[in-house]
Amino acid sequence: MTASTGIRFGASLGHWSASDVTAKLTEMAQVVDAATVFPYPFNMPVSRQTVRDVRRASRDLGLLLLVHGPIWELYTASIHSQIHSNGVEMVKRAVDFAVEIDAIHITLHPGPKRWPDVWPQLERQALDAQMRAFIEIGEYADQAGIQVGIENMLPGEDCLTGYDDLSEIFRALDCQPNLGVTLDVGHLEILKQSSARFIQRLGKRLNHLHIHDNHGEWDEHLPVGEGVIAWEPLCRALLKANYRGVLEIERSLPDGGVESSIARLRGYLGMEGP
Repeated sequence: MTASTGIRFGASLGHWSASDVTAKLTEMAQVVDAATVFPYPFNMPVSRQTVRDVRRASRDLGLLLLVHGPIWELYTASIHSQIHSNGVEMVKRAVDFAVEIDAIHITLHPGPKRWPDVWPQLERQALDAQMRAFIEIGEYADQAGIQVGIENMLPGEDCLTGYDDLSEIFRALDCQPNLGVTLDVGHLEILKQSSARFIQRLGKRLNHLHIHDNHGEWDEHLPVGEGVIAWEPLCRALLKANYRGVLEIERSLPDGGVESSIARLRGYLGMEGP
């Protein structure tokens, strides 16, 4: 299914268990080139046998594996050293899991920033803590041979929300070459930002994309073409940037939205055949 452009299509493995993971991966291999495994918190801890099953199935099927790192209770932006360290270690364990299943990439979320509005000076400390966490995790993943993508977030309490200003994230990227960006185009649409513009600015730092549509108000995760995102300029920007990674349709099989999204993207990208 790999196209001449070098772009591959992926989807989320979704909710899975040890008893059905091989069957789910087999189903995905009929539709996509890559599967993103989300081990936290629904499926942790993962047994050694399950790790072997996932690794063997992906090899037999020729399916690339990627991992989505922790989301909840992820305090990598904490200004308290022990809480900060615990958050970093939690992400490192997700990197270890990626190594065990022979995944090639892990997507990271920034942690939340929590402090009273009367202390805005703490924002700088939280941002510095988050940058240190990204750099440490990036170094750890680099030694393990895992590529890292930092995801842009929705409006809220997370550090680096929306990449309105990329200066902070570029500070981390400049310190650790293994760090890149997982660009979530649905999140950008809600922030009224142009995905094509960010693709152009990120260049080779862009190493993964989360693909889904919405109507610009909330994170609906619709199939491509069922919302308001401008897909043609986005795809032109990807081709111009010579992107060679995975376009992950952030939906799970069985889901006709995955197939329809891939079909529309292939058209916009000028790919031939299925």
